[in-house]
Amino acid sequence: MSVGERIKEIRTKRGWTQGELADRSGLSRVTINNLETGKQTVTTNRTIQALADACCCKPSYFLS
Repeated sequence: MSVGERIKEIRTKRGWTQGELADRSGLSRVTINNLETGKQTVTTNRTIQALADACCCKPSYFLS
């Protein structure tokens, strides 16, 4: 499973829109969309940490 697929999976399990995840993580909705669709790859630890904090999970969830 790709990073984008994991982001989408955890987001939809929580019933959040891309905009809600963006607000919770401090990332833009466009970034969330691009990550989920594979148009953009995660390039910084800060991005992974922001997603993990927003989703209350460990950063390794997205990278495993």
